[in-house]
Amino acid sequence: SELITFNLEDYKKVALKLARDEDYLNHIRNKLKIALTNSSLFNSKLFTREIDSLYRTLYSKKFH
Repeated sequence: SELITFNLEDYKKVALKLARDEDYLNHIRNKLKIALTNSSLFNSKLFTREIDSLYRTLYSKKFH
């Protein structure tokens, strides 16, 4: 959420902060590493299992 901006001016501010503040950049990097290890999107087995379960649920609701 810290990297989400809604206009060009805020985008520039975030980009400059990342370029100028090494501690902030490292904070963001660490946060991303943690998010990547906990996200099913980057764990193909877990992602496949979760999306398969979702499809099965949707199918059951539609046809049963």
